[in-house]
Amino acid sequence: MKKFPVETINSVSNQIFKDIFEPIKNRKNFYSDGYSIKIPIYFYRIIGTDEQIEEHYNRLFDLDKKLNKFDNQYLKITEGFHFEYSKYVQKNFEEAWDKIIFHNRKKGDFIVSILEMYDVLQKYSDENLYKLAVNGLESIINHWLYRNDLKELKDLKDMLFKIICYIRIYVYDLFRKFNYKEVNPKVLYYGDLYTEEAYFLMVLSRIGADILYVNSLSDECFSKIDGENKYSQKLEYSIKSALKPFPKHKMSKKDYTVAFQASKEIEGVLYTKESGIYKPWQFLEYTVRSTILNTTYDEIYILSKEPSKLRPSFKIDRFNIFIPTFFAKIAGTHKDLSKYWDELNVLVKQDHTILIRDFPIINHLSEVNSKTVVPFIYGIQSAYSNLLDHTLRIEPEKLMQSEFWKYDHLRNGLQSSIANKIADFCFGKSSLKKEKIDNTMRMKLLLIFTNIEDKFLQLLQVFDYPNQVPKVIIYSKGQSMSFEEVAFLVFLNALGLDIFIFNPTGYNDIEPYLEAGFCSKHILSDMQFELKYKEPFIKKQGLWGLFFK
Repeated sequence: MKKFPVETINSVSNQIFKDIFEPIKNRKNFYSDGYSIKIPIYFYRIIGTDEQIEEHYNRLFDLDKKLNKFDNQYLKITEGFHFEYSKYVQKNFEEAWDKIIFHNRKKGDFIVSILEMYDVLQKYSDENLYKLAVNGLESIINHWLYRNDLKELKDLKDMLFKIICYIRIYVYDLFRKFNYKEVNPKVLYYGDLYTEEAYFLMVLSRIGADILYVNSLSDECFSKIDGENKYSQKLEYSIKSALKPFPKHKMSKKDYTVAFQASKEIEGVLYTKESGIYKPWQFLEYTVRSTILNTTYDEIYILSKEPSKLRPSFKIDRFNIFIPTFFAKIAGTHKDLSKYWDELNVLVKQDHTILIRDFPIINHLSEVNSKTVVPFIYGIQSAYSNLLDHTLRIEPEKLMQSEFWKYDHLRNGLQSSIANKIADFCFGKSSLKKEKIDNTMRMKLLLIFTNIEDKFLQLLQVFDYPNQVPKVIIYSKGQSMSFEEVAFLVFLNALGLDIFIFNPTGYNDIEPYLEAGFCSKHILSDMQFELKYKEPFIKKQGLWGLFFK
């Protein structure tokens, strides 16, 4: 495309949900004379809601459905921008930054020129697009420098590197079909965001995208960096409510009393992620992220009793809930066996705990490993291929609509978490050794993870994420485990369950199949062979016990 001056200008709308669909050339203040062009764009922050909660989410669902018609020119972000970078870009950025600091010239155009010199910025064949990206980057750098203490340049460095990576990931695909007169790209960002993500939205708007930032509770980030509405317009409603995951379907309409609506508003203030006060089942629709606790042996018996919200590293971020879990192996025993049994039974006696002493640990595993399953595995490959996206990763939504899915009776958020974890594991995104996962193993894992026994499903169903963490305890007399068994335990742990393996022999069982450092291993002083599990002693209450409690 011929190079010519392109300028983007912010526009104001009285009906943003209608005007955002207008072609560029039909918008007020659009200008083109063949030599230069001015592009009116919309950047709106929609804060709170002016209607009942169900209506708010139904409007979002309809908006998303309508925006999806723009295909590759529409980007929906509900869990933050994806961040990745190459060592080449990182190395060049570090060298460029050293040069920037050396010259000590704190201006956007100078900083960007050095980044260009060191090949940090991605070049495009469309010179207009490249120039818009460069101008957008210069603009937000100057905006940051104006608003911040120049002594805090490390913050600018960290933020700028992330924004450059976002530009490299998103800009070309989003803008490659943009002809500057017809349909411009649309970005819908839903939920909380970080400072660098807000600045990246500013860059996208300067390049020519319409931006809708939607948050039913807070505008905290933008109020700090664009409180004067230089880059965006703010549309704020009086009703504030706690964020829920982006709607996947329309909600049924309900009639709300005034009292009910008022209680919802109070909940939006009281039961926030930051307050530490959570109502029962508040995070049902959130995605579980398990984080492994590395503790001393003694700390196992302290922290295992604690609800997840009181464990180290518990966190709620956007629509993810990070649950600190145990995946621990206790090898060997104490010389004093009574102490060993007492400690083991501290875990066994906790609520929502399953103890497994028989192998294989899942009943249908023998079927998966039998010769008769091989034809079945090859038979499902065509059905499996229908679940994949262009990266050959299972699409969770397709899986939940497929013939494999048997979990419709579970709560929706749990179904979504299970489907997402299946997609991760079959794609090799887990702590299992990647070389063990070939196409046949993917079929086996799909079979295992879509046929979980009821006792494990019930353990997951009762789990209210900030509270008591359910447990699976394996007691082994030295039996070896298969890759599939270990994969199943890792899968349960990824869904937020504590996993403890007690192996008095000290033999390897899970180690051959796990990446180094995933399992927390504790080796006790003695090794015992053929040590049968000792049932916990339940002390009966005698007559005197009734009087002396």
